[in-house]
Amino acid sequence: MTGGSQIALASDRAFSPGWFLAGIALAFLCLLTPRPASANVVLSFEWLDSGGVFQPTEDVPMRGRITNTGDMSLIDAVNFGTITIAGVAPEVFDNYVEFLTGGFSFGPDTSPYTLPPSGSVDFTIATWRPFPITGSPGDPVPLGSYVVPNAALSNWVASTFNPFVQTPITTSGAGDFRWTVVPEPSSALLLLLSGVGVFLRQKKSCSGGDRAGV
Repeated sequence: MTGGSQIALASDRAFSPGWFLAGIALAFLCLLTPRPASANVVLSFEWLDSGGVFQPTEDVPMRGRITNTGDMSLIDAVNFGTITIAGVAPEVFDNYVEFLTGGFSFGPDTSPYTLPPSGSVDFTIATWRPFPITGSPGDPVPLGSYVVPNAALSNWVASTFNPFVQTPITTSGAGDFRWTVVPEPSSALLLLLSGVGVFLRQKKSCSGGDRAGV
C-alpha cells in the first residue's frame, strides 16, 4: 500500500459519518447531564420576642435570630446594620430611648461567628429603656401597644474578611416588632379593689333607695 493510499484511508476514517454522529450524540448527552448547583450562603432573620408583655418601668429587649438557609457555611462573620427612624410610631420615641437608634452598627455577642447550613445565631439587637419625653429615665411609660416596623431595619449584611464578602441578611419576612405595656401587679390589684369598692357602694346606694320606697 502506498503512502498516498494510507493518508487517504486515514482521512476517510477521520471524517466518516459514524464518528461524526457519535460526537454529536456525546455532546448532546453532556448538555442533558445535570450540573451541580453552585453552593451559596443564604441568610434570613426572624424576631424571637415580638408580642411580649412588659410593665411600665421595664426595659424592652429586641432579640432576633439569623439562620443560614443556604448550602454553604458562613465562616467568621460579623454583622453590620442599622436601626432607622423610618416609620417608627411617635409613641416609641416619646416614651423610650435606645442609643443604637439612628444608624449604629451591631452584631451578635459571639462575633465573629460561623454558621453551617441550617445553623443559626441569636442576639439582642437593641434594648428600649423607659424615658418619657415629659419625665426622667426610668419613669413609667403609658399603658398600651408599641411597634417598631420592619422598615426600621435597613442595610443588613454579614461580612467576612478573608476574603472580604458581604452577604445580605433578608429581613422582609420578619414582620414588625411589637410589645404591650400593662399595669404592674400592685397597680392592677389596686384598680381591681377600687372597682370592687365602687360596685359595692353603688349596690348599697340602690338598696337604700329600695328601702326608702317601701
